[in-house]
Amino acid sequence: MLNIMFLLIWTILICLKQYCTVTADQVEYGPGADEIKLYCTVNNRQEGKWNYNEAPLTVGDRVIREKNRITLSSTDYDLEIANTKKTDEGNYTCKDGDTVMKKYCVVAKEKAMIQLYSGPTITVMESSTVHLWCNATGYPKPTVTWHVYQQSTQKEIIISLGISGRMLGIRNVSESCAATFQCQAINTYNMVEHVRRNITLKVVSKDSTTETNGSS
Repeated sequence: MLNIMFLLIWTILICLKQYCTVTADQVEYGPGADEIKLYCTVNNRQEGKWNYNEAPLTVGDRVIREKNRITLSSTDYDLEIANTKKTDEGNYTCKDGDTVMKKYCVVAKEKAMIQLYSGPTITVMESSTVHLWCNATGYPKPTVTWHVYQQSTQKEIIISLGISGRMLGIRNVSESCAATFQCQAINTYNMVEHVRRNITLKVVSKDSTTETNGSS
């Protein structure tokens, strides 16, 4: 039975991609659910332009791409995007001639997902160091917590390790460390339940080729 009191465990936090610069206003939206409206005032509307990731989006009163979804307001030079998609996120710049009037960083909200992780089973030698990881994605930034299955007197239960972060490390692995660990991820965008991935750690004794298996 795993005795978590004698595990030396640490976490390594992996930074999420920084979507926005300090000079841009951040706008968040739910793809398909929210419209995007970006505000801008120009002195000469005919000299106005919007760029999306440096590519021209509007010139004067003319919308260059996706005219069925993207419009300019009749007053000021506000940009409106309907039927939003994940691909609408990015950097938007409003210009009056060559003068930058406004910058926006538009970020799509996404539920937490774990598409990549260290695998359903990892086998390591006794006394080695092992890293278990779960690459949780989504926006807002997901919270990742670590848990372990442990056998009680009557049934197998899952216990929180009190550890958060995308990577879990175990030093000086012993046979007692063989177990099934679970990473759980959740964020604040339309989520009630965590997404979960199980990782079974198997330990090979130095004195034999016998594996000690975790179970779940």
